[in-house]
Amino acid sequence: AAFSKLYSLSVVSLDKALEVNHLSARVGDNVEIKCDVSGTPPPPIVWRRNTADLSSLGEDEVRVFTDGSLYLTRIQLVHAGNYTCHAQRNRDVTQTHVLTVHTIPEVKVTPRIQSRRPGEEAAMFCHVIGEPFPKVEWLKNDEPLKLDFPHKYSIIGNGTELRLHNIGYADTGAYMCQATNVGGVTRDISSLIVQEEPTPTAPNEERRFFSFHDWGVSVYEPTACRLYHQIQSTDIIPGTQEYVCGDKGVNCSWGQAINVANRYVYVSQPLKDRVLVISKIQMVVVDVVVTDKNPVALHYVPHLDQVWVLNWRSDRDQGVKTIQVIRDAAQKRKHHTVHPEPIDGQFDLVRDLFMPPIQDMSHMFKYGYVSHTNQRGLYKLDLANMRYI
Repeated sequence: AAFSKLYSLSVVSLDKALEVNHLSARVGDNVEIKCDVSGTPPPPIVWRRNTADLSSLGEDEVRVFTDGSLYLTRIQLVHAGNYTCHAQRNRDVTQTHVLTVHTIPEVKVTPRIQSRRPGEEAAMFCHVIGEPFPKVEWLKNDEPLKLDFPHKYSIIGNGTELRLHNIGYADTGAYMCQATNVGGVTRDISSLIVQEEPTPTAPNEERRFFSFHDWGVSVYEPTACRLYHQIQSTDIIPGTQEYVCGDKGVNCSWGQAINVANRYVYVSQPLKDRVLVISKIQMVVVDVVVTDKNPVALHYVPHLDQVWVLNWRSDRDQGVKTIQVIRDAAQKRKHHTVHPEPIDGQFDLVRDLFMPPIQDMSHMFKYGYVSHTNQRGLYKLDLANMRYI
């Protein structure tokens, strides 16, 4: 009896019509997936994705319950894909669940308002993101535009730009960009005022393009390439006695510049062992962050408001490096750096740092990866707690 109990197997089965199960969910939803593999007695269920056993991941948002169901919390686009389940001792009978994740469309129209004379042209731009990519339509005063008048309206690309030709007083109104997908409908409005004496229109959403040179920094309005402002290498940084780059004859040395929350530009200065913080609106240096030697690469993590700094510690991309973190990067305050919690008490084993790139679909990535000198493989970094896992 003991022998037969030890070696008895659960007979598992799966209805052929259930071998592949398609389901969809929206970003932020919680999803429970039932496994339809059954048996007598009921077998323990194993869930896998890309061959990995999901119960062993230790991730809070991915859990396997004792009844064999899979529970995904606050799903993101990265959770889309195939999930398989099978009995613990029988991988021959497997069910595949194909999860599609969609988002509510996001829409931003520029300019918000513009004023034009009769006979002129007007253009409006609609930045749209969404998964799946939304259908884009233009309306005027809540009514669809009559696009069968090409002499009046032109739609550029996939609907992300609307041009009005030879405008008249009747063209005054609220122009609405509407984006639609399975996740829902989102709209944004641009207002056009047609009058003989147009009122000045504000700069296009205060957009700025920063260009870095030997002699300093130039700031442009990107659409018209109009020069807004220049920061000279010999300018004194407000609140300090330091130059932006140095006294006359000293060229600037720049590493990498990044946009932080559309409020600041962070730029590394490898030869000065520091990162400058430039206000996008004021167009002046507002903070100086001291770093380890030769800071070069910068990475911004929006949902944690962190800037991660990779310091080369020499003028070449070789040898051991260090990593530092600037917290509350988008906040108006004096900043400083901290080191992540080290491995084996050493900060200087780093060869390179790999961070998820910022995307329109703002997924909250939890981890970065680090390669170490003379060691194979990657180390995993918990970004929120700034420590290795």
